[in-house]
Amino acid sequence: MARVPGTLFAKNLVERRGLIFQLVRRDFEQRFVGSAAGWLWGLIHPLVLLVSWTFVFSICLKQTLPPGEGTNSYSLYLFAGMLPWLLFTDTVTRSSSSMLDHANLITKTVFPAEVVPISVFLSSLISHGMALALVIAAIAVKENHITPLLLLLPLYMALLGLFSVGIGWIAALLMKRAAPERNLIYLTSGCDQMKTYVEKYGIDFLFLASHNGKPERRPFAPSLLEKEAVAISDYIITHSEMNLFLYRYFFPSFTGKICPRVIWFAEWIYRDAAEYSLLAKPFHQRDIDVLFIASDWRRPEKNYPWVKSIVAQAPELKIHIVGKTAQELRQAIHHGPIRDRQVLFSVLGRAKTIASPSLFDAAPGVLFEGSALGCNLVASKNCGNWPLCNESLVAHPFSRQVFLDKIRLSLTARHQDNIDAFLQSGSYSDLLETILVV
Repeated sequence: MARVPGTLFAKNLVERRGLIFQLVRRDFEQRFVGSAAGWLWGLIHPLVLLVSWTFVFSICLKQTLPPGEGTNSYSLYLFAGMLPWLLFTDTVTRSSSSMLDHANLITKTVFPAEVVPISVFLSSLISHGMALALVIAAIAVKENHITPLLLLLPLYMALLGLFSVGIGWIAALLMKRAAPERNLIYLTSGCDQMKTYVEKYGIDFLFLASHNGKPERRPFAPSLLEKEAVAISDYIITHSEMNLFLYRYFFPSFTGKICPRVIWFAEWIYRDAAEYSLLAKPFHQRDIDVLFIASDWRRPEKNYPWVKSIVAQAPELKIHIVGKTAQELRQAIHHGPIRDRQVLFSVLGRAKTIASPSLFDAAPGVLFEGSALGCNLVASKNCGNWPLCNESLVAHPFSRQVFLDKIRLSLTARHQDNIDAFLQSGSYSDLLETILVV
């Protein structure tokens, strides 16, 4: 079945709405907070332009409106046409350098760079909205009526936004190519090519690896955003051995700029989670047997059918599920998405075991967090950080029965994991050295 154009784009925006909100707030504060007039500059700037242009065209050049324009006010006519243009130019102008302006985020965090122009547009839209409200109020006072066509404003903003962001992406790419002296490091957070492969064929990472990277069926439609990010980057840093393998496989012509050393995120994730270690209960006092956790279980690579199967096969277990699901299971307790970190780590602190049945997951951070909260970890070699698990809890070979057997084993006692090997990897210092050299 053909995918509706724009579906994946909209899905990515929804999944990354928290990041986009933070970027918009940061951009808006940097532009206005600290100045004498603060956010009022968002109104002052277009008003100053309006006064200037009205003086030039209406007073100096004696320009008048032709009949049938809906108003006799040249200022309102000019202002209504000027605002969309200001929003468009501001978005495109600032988007052109946005990738370079956010180099610190792109190089030092797990950061989807494609959302930057979107955040620029939304930040500009705040000022635009204030000015637009001023125009509507002025029209209501001067013309003594409001047209029902104002109901089309959301459509106008959506279409203008899509056009502005599209041109902004092109401008950002051209700026990057025009400024080769500004090095761009791409720090991976996953592999969209592999996710596409899982979605299309329903197979796992181990299938790809077992065929030595030469399966019978190649990826049917590459992720163009990820491919473009790889192409324009000067250096690529992967965060798991699995991702290193995948990027070398899917982008063989760019192997030369892929860092041969893996930079694990364990140091950051584990130490952040360790701050909540007081929420961890003693192992035998924990009331959750198995915790399945993901942001969205509707994603094919998360393998929710296995979760349903395990819940059905083990009704005696106290199973909790965190994240969005298409179908809630009566035998399990669903928490939905948990955005409050205190609440999230409180749940982790009650769980004996965290299980990851994914068909592909480059390096699920929840395993590092579970280690910090004293949970047993059950995962297969489809998870990039599976060596973190105690050897006896690695679900290999990858089958539902083996996975369930490992879960049952994990509930008997606390099994020491291998977090020390990850914390001693020196990833943080390696990342700093790499950035300084590049």
